[in-house]
Amino acid sequence: MFQVTHLPHSYQFSSCSDVVCVAALFCDEIVDGDDKLLDQYKPSFNEGVSRRRRADFLAGRLCAAKALYQLGSSELLVPLASVPATPPLWPTDFVGSITHTEQFAAAAIARQGTIKYLGVDAERIIGDEECEEVASVISSADELEQSAACYFRPGELVSLLFSAKESVYKCFFSRLKSDLSFREIDISLERNSSRFQFSFPEGPGDLPKHGEGAFSLDGTRVYSSVAQRHDGGFL
Repeated sequence: MFQVTHLPHSYQFSSCSDVVCVAALFCDEIVDGDDKLLDQYKPSFNEGVSRRRRADFLAGRLCAAKALYQLGSSELLVPLASVPATPPLWPTDFVGSITHTEQFAAAAIARQGTIKYLGVDAERIIGDEECEEVASVISSADELEQSAACYFRPGELVSLLFSAKESVYKCFFSRLKSDLSFREIDISLERNSSRFQFSFPEGPGDLPKHGEGAFSLDGTRVYSSVAQRHDGGFL
């Protein structure tokens, strides 16, 4: 099963003409599907890759293909990079980002002429009882105290912080020459505007030290995104 679904109405790219975002619900049986596009990806899996990871990968790529088609791309494949843990290889003149979490996948794509960097993420809202363990890995005490003023439930807050940091990481990952710890990315949430501010150590080249992104949430998941235009501004 693969079914295109709607993102929250408040999601950043819902009404943005510069970025096409496609989201879908899926189940593990997608790996058994008879689809010409997905069949092209299946030989790239190693024998040890689990069924769940295959389904996640295929669903994300199918979302990306649909977004690329909407943007008029003749190339719909987004192959794995030759170096592990590096961003997908997008067709020439396009930039994009893929996310998946527990039978939900989404891809956001834009033309490089309008968007320079792009990162999106979706996460399941964790239970309040999981917060302390996750927060200790990704956030500082000052960050949690500052963000707590937004009056989110603990599970929502920590999930939003994690997702926002993941979007920042994805957005600029291709330019980073070393790993960046999530604790090095500082996030400040603005509940009333559904925006967040981020800052992190100055990276190589023209990476910004700070910027902003957007977030949304529903009863099940949180969503975040960062998109920088060529003029340096953020969507």
